[in-house]
Amino acid sequence: MKNSHLYIALVLSSVLSITSCKKDTKTVQRVDPKSGKVTNVEVPIGTENSTSTTVAKPAIVDSAGVFYQSFKLTPGKKYPFTTVQKETKTMTGPDGKSQSISVESVDEMDFEVKSFQNGIYDIQVNLLAKKTSQTANGKTEAVDTKESAPTEKQKKAIYTMNKALVGNSLSLKMKETGDILSITGFESIQGKINSALGQITKNAQEKKMMTEGLKQSFNANVLKEQISKNLKLFPKKGLKIGEKLEKVENLNQDGSMKITTQYRLMGVDNGIAKFSISGGMPKVSKSQTKAPLTQTISAEITQSGEITYDTQTGWLKNQNIKVVSKESQSITDGKQTQSAKSVSSNVIIVNP
Repeated sequence: MKNSHLYIALVLSSVLSITSCKKDTKTVQRVDPKSGKVTNVEVPIGTENSTSTTVAKPAIVDSAGVFYQSFKLTPGKKYPFTTVQKETKTMTGPDGKSQSISVESVDEMDFEVKSFQNGIYDIQVNLLAKKTSQTANGKTEAVDTKESAPTEKQKKAIYTMNKALVGNSLSLKMKETGDILSITGFESIQGKINSALGQITKNAQEKKMMTEGLKQSFNANVLKEQISKNLKLFPKKGLKIGEKLEKVENLNQDGSMKITTQYRLMGVDNGIAKFSISGGMPKVSKSQTKAPLTQTISAEITQSGEITYDTQTGWLKNQNIKVVSKESQSITDGKQTQSAKSVSSNVIIVNP
């Protein structure tokens, strides 16, 4: 009987000891800042909020080998969004002579986070500066809003328009998931640009054409598409390392010409998620005959590059894409043939 009591006491002592140990620890999630992988660990109670045991969950996280993207932005901080587009086009005529021209534009913006409430970011998009340049025959002409106004009439007109555009801001509402709800503030900017147009031309028809052209290129839909395409790349279902995401866009109204872009998640390491970019459009040819002449036009596109994201914030770190378009045209009467071709190299960089 004494042995039985002793056995029960030992068992109770062991149970109490285990229970006591359990009360002294707590399960918390730790996040590897390099890979974004989340694991569960036991830590002593009272230290679960210590920076030595926990790391803020990043915006790009790994769940069972599948990576998901959200945005963890800090109110009061500014996030860069500067775009550089440079196109070099070389045209070769029927006589075999070639001519090249390069056009470059730089648009400097930043996204200032004003607040974050109920899963929605209130962001002020600041239009900071704009530069355009053109190089032909070894000569470069540039217009930069950071510089003083040029004196040449055409360059001064471009400067006046660009100067009216920068120094303004738009209001953007975005979900934590990266879905853009709205972009507003275009009306006041448009008013300033209209005033600037009055300095450039007194011709009402010319002013109207310039206003309409600006509205088509600078509006909520265009900017929303541009920002969404660059900022948010991960689909809702997430992506595994090595997995590919494919997007197809029509290049003409009848859909006969399409460009395919493939984004492959190459890795998530050292705080960076990296995608490779490939794709394009296979060679497409069309012929039309109007006796005695036959005209043939062909085009093809290739593209390559990479995009990187910061895993802690989800923000776009850098994008560098090169798109090469080749076009050719020939006319023949069955005896003689004349041909011309052009090669266009377009480099698009975000946050250089």
